[in-house]
Amino acid sequence: MDSYTEQIVRFKYAKRNDVVAALGFTFIFWGVFFLCFINGGWGLTIILIGFIIKSYSKKPQVMEYEYLFVNGDCDISRIRNQSSRKEVYSFRDGDVKRILPYASEKGKNEIDIRDKNEVKNFTSKKTDNSDNWYVFLVDNKKGAEVVIMELDENNVEHCKEKYKKRFEA
Repeated sequence: MDSYTEQIVRFKYAKRNDVVAALGFTFIFWGVFFLCFINGGWGLTIILIGFIIKSYSKKPQVMEYEYLFVNGDCDISRIRNQSSRKEVYSFRDGDVKRILPYASEKGKNEIDIRDKNEVKNFTSKKTDNSDNWYVFLVDNKKGAEVVIMELDENNVEHCKEKYKKRFEA
């Protein structure tokens, strides 16, 4: 019988959009000031630049990771603004060597000894949820990698069942 679980983890988007929006509003404010008090031509130009900058920040980047576990295989997709979807990582049952809690000493040691290129973080990046984070030690075609995932209770139970001897609680 096939076992299937799915989970969506909302990723904290960069504050860059807020800074860009504030910059756009600043340009618009100074453009109105120039338009009214100094030089109309420069004022309109500055207002136009402000609206262009503001238009880039219109849509905040809402990003989510979707974990799809089918039997022991996992596919991780990134969803941007609920419109574009891209598969960013996948591993098969046989690729997983160990699963450790992120908060454990073993989990932190595995992350510390790895190069940044070998650590893939697919969590919400909210450290207050780090009790739900798990470190997957994956050995696939690319080599040994560490995958950090934020699992809910259903996925933890699924992983305990599918990766019985490799799951350390």
